[in-house]
Amino acid sequence: MANNYLLFSETVVCRDALEAYDLGQELERHDENDMPPCKVQVNNREVWFYSEDSGNIEAVTQRLAEFQRHRRLGPIIVSWAYSCSKPRPGEFGGGAALVADGECVYFDPTTEAHARLAEDEVVRLSDG
Repeated sequence: MANNYLLFSETVVCRDALEAYDLGQELERHDENDMPPCKVQVNNREVWFYSEDSGNIEAVTQRLAEFQRHRRLGPIIVSWAYSCSKPRPGEFGGGAALVADGECVYFDPTTEAHARLAEDEVVRLSDG
């Protein structure tokens, strides 16, 4: 049996320690499965959020966006990697999210590469 992992590690610098504490509490809040979407450490104004085996990137980015809607928190870029304990096709990759103005935009390099290939934006090797 193979194990799948989704890993990320990012920091956000808040305006003050109270805002950092509040953000840390929001990110650690348990979801519908009674699990927090990530691990969190708060050090003064800095919030470090990360996953050790597998985190819930959608919950994390949505919570960051919700926090931005109520606070003047600047844009945040969160990137992640996903992998598998066995070398299986399609089980490795990553992505990024831009969280700004209370909204999330997600980026997936594999989807982007397929889209560019379909649009014929990639120089073909045979064109040399």
